[in-house]
Amino acid sequence: MNSLSKDYITEIECPIEFYNYPDNYVMVDEIPGTVKLQVSGRGFTLLKYTIGSIALPFNIDLQSYFSANESNSNQIKFQYYMSSKKEEMERFLNDEIKVLDVSPSILNLKFDKLHEKTVQISPKLSLNYAPQHRLKGKPQTMPDSVVVKGPKSVLDTLTDIYTESIIGENINKNQAYTVKLKSPDQCNLSAKEVRVKVAVEQFTENTIEVPINIINKPDTVSLSVFPDKIKITYLVSFQNFQIVKPSDFHPAIDYREISSQNDPQ
Repeated sequence: MNSLSKDYITEIECPIEFYNYPDNYVMVDEIPGTVKLQVSGRGFTLLKYTIGSIALPFNIDLQSYFSANESNSNQIKFQYYMSSKKEEMERFLNDEIKVLDVSPSILNLKFDKLHEKTVQISPKLSLNYAPQHRLKGKPQTMPDSVVVKGPKSVLDTLTDIYTESIIGENINKNQAYTVKLKSPDQCNLSAKEVRVKVAVEQFTENTIEVPINIINKPDTVSLSVFPDKIKITYLVSFQNFQIVKPSDFHPAIDYREISSQNDPQ
């Protein structure tokens, strides 16, 4: 127990948190969530920091760094000197602790002004359909776009906001999903989730027989094709089954291709 009454030097980690900067700015570039402190004090005082952790963060007020002249800038950069906050950190921890060093001693902070952009939503689908069923048209999202607020450097290259993956098996009828949106780093979205509707059609197989046409044949040439008809098998939705006619298909033989193949080289 006597040893705990002696003075020691040790290293502890202290969480930090920034506040009081304009709402229309966002901090860019990753910065450490903690700083390392080299501290000295009595063993009893240091014991709770070496065997546990500091529950509350050391709050860093940034209001004074955003002057009126800077408030309209698209980007603000400055250095925050943690080494100048030793006395404040001592009061934050315990008056009986002496802060000898802070690492990193300097934090390079960068803030980008927030801009807005309307971006279309693209659903991310991973759907397997039941036999003879397929997607009908394009999936519909409601809303079909969102307003994204973020740094200009991010918005300039942003073309789509994607949903989380929508997974389904053996789909045989129309589906509707409520799914969350994936927000790019450093951005906020006007909506957190969307409704995605997927229309599904049932298909069937049909076979028809149609004549073969000869195109580009000179009037002076007599040419016959055998067989003169072919069978075509196709998939069609039940809804359009009666619409498909043999006249919709035009299999043909081009006389010019036959002629060129038979010409001597």
